[in-house]
Amino acid sequence: MGIAATLSPSAYPNQTRKKASEADTMTNQEFVQQIERWKTLADQAGITLPNGKPLPEKFWPVFLGYSESAYKKFKGNEADARALKPYTAKHIRVLTKLEPTVFLDEVRLTLPSFFEKHPQFK
Repeated sequence: MGIAATLSPSAYPNQTRKKASEADTMTNQEFVQQIERWKTLADQAGITLPNGKPLPEKFWPVFLGYSESAYKKFKGNEADARALKPYTAKHIRVLTKLEPTVFLDEVRLTLPSFFEKHPQFK
């Protein structure tokens, strides 16, 4: 799957076909699937750590502006997993609609903040 296919609306049929009342909902599983698509997109674009390794899981909460604790709960990995709020679902949906080049620019722009928060990855 190419970069354009990863972000195109046809790659997310459930998001484009939802009724208006369902548009601001997202399951934990859908959240995890979206993060996985973003990881693939970043990998395909060659966005890596300075040592050449893929962006770690700890990058994505920084990118999204969430605490690591909230991020883990959204993924459903914690005993106290929580459902995504409508504004979180909307946030993810809007990011998904960005053109691939714009999305990837945002990923790159987040790297300095990530390295500041997690200097062990520099």
